[in-house]
Amino acid sequence: MQSHARRYRGPRLRSIHEALFSVNTGLIVTQMAITAGGWSLIRPLITMEMYINYWLHIRQTDFVRGYFAFYVPATTITLCIWVALRLTSRSRLTDRLLYSMAGPLIVIAMPTYWHYMAMKTNLWGWYGSQSWRYGASPFEAIFVLAVIFVYLYGKWPLPWWTLLPLLAMHFFFWAMPIHEIALVGSPVVAPLVGFCASSVWIFYIEKFRAYTYHNVAELA
Repeated sequence: MQSHARRYRGPRLRSIHEALFSVNTGLIVTQMAITAGGWSLIRPLITMEMYINYWLHIRQTDFVRGYFAFYVPATTITLCIWVALRLTSRSRLTDRLLYSMAGPLIVIAMPTYWHYMAMKTNLWGWYGSQSWRYGASPFEAIFVLAVIFVYLYGKWPLPWWTLLPLLAMHFFFWAMPIHEIALVGSPVVAPLVGFCASSVWIFYIEKFRAYTYHNVAELA
């Protein structure tokens, strides 16, 4: 059964899955790198943005929007991850990554970033009225991860459609209330990409299971 399952590539759906997983990972890695690097990394990125604005004849004011400063390195990291996935697309490790590891990694990416940023900057302290989110956030992430693992490995797998509203609420939870100071150029990009990437992962899992079941039925 496993040999037949590993032959499944699902070219179109898998390509979308690889692309969205790469974008989601690229965004989160860039956010965490900027947070970790602080001004020693932010300064050259701002300088780069000012040069790009000059070359593109974009009016530069004292306010630096940060779009190029964020999305240029994010796009570079995304392309590196995507190329690596493409080059290793026939390896068992990549198959395992896209099947059993991609979903949990996508789900835990935003909670990991926000908690790291909170520890670095005392971010949650700026939103005293929303402190309940900080207390509830570890339990929310653990609960969603537990549901994901039940879906993957549970004796009675959950219907795929029950996960979509859960994932929507999960990414909405992590988009608020501190989205106003997100490092990403637009505060809706990271949660939207996360939701799309996790949804496509679920469709990929369902397609993979249907393919495996079909091949097992043929061998029976």
